[in-house]
Amino acid sequence: MLRSAGTIYREWGLRYLIAIGTEHFLIRTLADARSPSYWRRTESFHDRILDTDVSHYEHPKNPFALRYVDPAEIYQFSGRGSALWENAMYEIGTVQDGDWDIEPYQGPLEDKELEITFANALEETVLYRSMEEHFTNGVAWEDTQFVQRMCELIKESDTRAWHGSMTCEDVRERCAYLDSLYERIQTDGFLSQRELQQRGEEPPKDYLDTLRSEILVDIGRDGEFLMVDGRHRLSIAKILGVESIPVVVVVRHAQWMEKINSDPDAFASHPDLSAERDTPTRY
Repeated sequence: MLRSAGTIYREWGLRYLIAIGTEHFLIRTLADARSPSYWRRTESFHDRILDTDVSHYEHPKNPFALRYVDPAEIYQFSGRGSALWENAMYEIGTVQDGDWDIEPYQGPLEDKELEITFANALEETVLYRSMEEHFTNGVAWEDTQFVQRMCELIKESDTRAWHGSMTCEDVRERCAYLDSLYERIQTDGFLSQRELQQRGEEPPKDYLDTLRSEILVDIGRDGEFLMVDGRHRLSIAKILGVESIPVVVVVRHAQWMEKINSDPDAFASHPDLSAERDTPTRY
């Protein structure tokens, strides 16, 4: 049976940490954590030591590498589960069969926040429509359906909601952060987490933590990209018309793996395979 990165972590436990810790320490002493050398070494290191599902196929090479994708090609949410992002760090390189790629996203029916932030497609969410109203048409955050409904939810449930918000003021502060994020992307372009760390705009993180902070996607049976996490940044990229963004692929459908390995030349231009030869070195 093929094993995911998370399975390896759980099975090996302390033995895993000791076994790889020495090598990883040596890697980090050879180069600064924000240097290209560090990232090249750690990509190779994790791909080799974790024995992911993808590593049992010839293609794609290095499931931990960034893929550069047109934001317009990411619009549907992955149907794998209600909290796709929770274990994403340890599921990178996983291959799964089933109908999760063609089923609509199913969140817990009792979770009212998901009704505001999720739908079958990103552009159908209250969140995206409100962001588009604000950034494109200049509608004040307080007048958007998203903020109004989120504040109602907080008052009704008396619990933490969007990114830990406990009050409407917390929601407004988070919206202010989206304003600054929009301005940064508009001015500097859409940068990877590695680039942001190198510029000092994000604190240095461990390799897997950094990957977890990127936009996360799954790949369905026909090579379609399915949203896992990072919907705020993806929404901004779409609204600004950004042509290419870095993403990390978490789960790939088994049928997709069969297709690209039986005839890789037919899919050579797909970002999952083109990354093998021409992923931009942008860090």
